[in-house]
Amino acid sequence: MKRFVLLLLIIFLSNCGFKVVTKDDFGDFKVKEVLTTGDSRVAFNLRKKIINNSSEYSKNLIKVNLQVKKIKEIKEKNIQNEITKYTIKLSASAKIEETNKITSFDITKSVSADYNVEDQFVKTRNKERKIIKSLTNNLSDQLINAIKSQLNAN
Repeated sequence: MKRFVLLLLIIFLSNCGFKVVTKDDFGDFKVKEVLTTGDSRVAFNLRKKIINNSSEYSKNLIKVNLQVKKIKEIKEKNIQNEITKYTIKLSASAKIEETNKITSFDITKSVSADYNVEDQFVKTRNKERKIIKSLTNNLSDQLINAIKSQLNAN
């Protein structure tokens, strides 16, 4: 019996206090204004995602100044000097201003991916659009998580 009580005491008193951090624990924000420059299609999608992830009832009002760059580079060529692979890099630099606290911070994130050139131009273009859409979603998730964690730190 003493061993059982001692075992229970050790189990209950030896908690380390670890708590799993979820996205719900991060600070919410309400977007007051979003200004975008750069690639219009990617900037529009990023703007839409940021606004959709904002909370209407939050007290943290922010202004977002978003600069987006899309760079498409040749990665490989074959012996006949034909392009066989491209690299697309999306980068976003955001300046976040908290209107309630009159503070600001900068966030810079970038993502990239490679894709092969297909036999037909239409297939290559469609593949490029799918990759840009995927990279945009990835970049928006990174930006939103960075904004939430930065607001949570303040």
